Amino acid sequence: GARIGAGVRIELDVKISEYDLVRIGAHSALDRCILRPFSMNTNGCYSLRRITLGEECTIAAKTVIAGGASLNGQTCLGPNSSSHELQDSRPENRLSCLVLRASPPFWLQVSVGWPILFLQKVVAFTPLLILMQQMKTNAWYDGSLDSLQDGLHYITNPQRLGYYLSF
Repeated sequence: GARIGAGVRIELDVKISEYDLVRIGAHSALDRCILRPFSMNTNGCYSLRRITLGEECTIAAKTVIAGGASLNGQTCLGPNSSSHELQDSRPENRLSCLVLRASPPFWLQVSVGWPILFLQKVVAFTPLLILMQQMKTNAWYDGSLDSLQDGLHYITNPQRLGYYLSF
């Protein structure tokens, strides 16, 4: 398996493959990134190469660490980066790693966060619910569905096509 140092924080959505080729130094933080030792070389051959993260490394969201990468201690890769961009590593990238941030107090999550998330879900589903209501109340087809031709006529009715396009 992977060798993981003490005090490492790994977000649940981190994707790590080939665990036995991954080494993570102590007090590192990984936030929704990808560690993939498996790759394809430029000559068309597949390769498995070790990934080594030094101590106190920070890997932000949507960052890809490729096989053969060896990050020195205190390397801080920002979001949407890769192990091929180590020259862009800066200490301020540590601020974009959500794993290192403290979560808000529970009372604030319940009183503010959850209602906002619920309202966002309701607003997101409102167009779909209105569309479904319109489809139910409009009677644009009064025929029967006895044959395949009747079914195709029902589905391709010009008044109904607008509803398909809105999805």
